[in-house]
Amino acid sequence: MVAILSMLSCLNQAICYTYAPVSHFAEQGWHHTITCTTLITVYFVAYIPFAFIGSWIMDHRGLRFGVLLGAGLQAAGASLRVVGDWIDPSYQLYLLFGGQMLAAVAMPFMVNSPPMLSALWFPPSQRAIATSVAVNCNQLGIALVYILCPLVVTSVTDIPNWTLLIAALSMAAFVVTIFWFKSSTKFLNVDDDVSYDWHQWLSAFHHDGFFLTVFVFAVAETVTNVLSSLLNHILRADVFTKCAHPTTEATVAALQQLCGNFLSAVLVPVLGSIQHAADEVHAQQAAGHEASYWMETFITPEVVLSVLVLIVASFFCGL
Repeated sequence: MVAILSMLSCLNQAICYTYAPVSHFAEQGWHHTITCTTLITVYFVAYIPFAFIGSWIMDHRGLRFGVLLGAGLQAAGASLRVVGDWIDPSYQLYLLFGGQMLAAVAMPFMVNSPPMLSALWFPPSQRAIATSVAVNCNQLGIALVYILCPLVVTSVTDIPNWTLLIAALSMAAFVVTIFWFKSSTKFLNVDDDVSYDWHQWLSAFHHDGFFLTVFVFAVAETVTNVLSSLLNHILRADVFTKCAHPTTEATVAALQQLCGNFLSAVLVPVLGSIQHAADEVHAQQAAGHEASYWMETFITPEVVLSVLVLIVASFFCGL
């Protein structure tokens, strides 16, 4: 079940960012009547109201119904975009936008369902892993688009073939979902007379630390979405140059991985030591001893990582 939901979530983001890596070609093919960022924004706007509706549907009709509905909507949306590439250009914009909207409506059924899937199909000891896998595959869809799209699309005429490929994958995923995504025996249909608790959306913020957690996640998600949407424009030719002999793409990838692993090897033990020190401070407070205000407030892994992110952002923006 995790594999199927992860695949659907991956494809949903792939539909969202289908044209982002080749935005110049795509917008040229659409005669500059719409931008790629507009199509991506549709996803974010549509998610806001349908997040509530999707939650209500899955609570009342079950996980399988919601996932099937989402898979069908995104397959229909991706297919509708294909139709727009093969008919009168005057209708292309409407079908393109309509297909994007259908796939956007499916988004809540993909990104909101991993915790429910974990609760229904996995024991408590495995739920965190199952949820993490399904959630992270959502971002994997963006990565795959940026890897595959430049290989398929080399000119404006390749855009319809790329759109068709995404639609074919979405339809195949829908078929797989129909036959292999099962209902959990733990699910019991909710009595129709029992009203849905809409207050849970507000009461969640009454839990200690919940607002801060949501805020941090929202900022991280925003950064990911913005960079994924505009990466093709940010990586300008006048700043970044193509690899040339004797430096190959494989060397660049290896260097990136090497530097990332080296930095992780340095930071993980350092941040681990800082976390242990912070735990000792909390233990002293629990025992009634006074602790250093500066140690408690600023010397934490979260603060160190935040400072590093700010430094990286300042260098990146200065390019």
